[in-house]
Amino acid sequence: CAIMSPAMVDELCDTPDTDALHTAAVQFCLGYGSGVYQTWQLHQSATRAKPLYCAPGNPPSRADAMQKFIGWAKASPTAGTLAPAAGVLQYLMETYPCPTGRR
Repeated sequence: CAIMSPAMVDELCDTPDTDALHTAAVQFCLGYGSGVYQTWQLHQSATRAKPLYCAPGNPPSRADAMQKFIGWAKASPTAGTLAPAAGVLQYLMETYPCPTGRR
């Protein structure tokens, strides 16, 4: 995974229903995104680092978040240049910015 770009993660997340590996690809996508999110949450909590993003009080479902990530990755001109975890974090920062003063 270390050599995958967010665009490649997007391809996994957006694997067509007709693909024999659809279920595996989508589950990998959901697990990877959740792992990055949870790891950063733990890091932030343990180090008291300023938050990079501020999750909404009523977060979207994993499936909705995945669809939003796919849209972001396809629209972002820099998504393909980022490491996968950096791409997930960039998406989170752009989608869920913190109120002024929290960063």
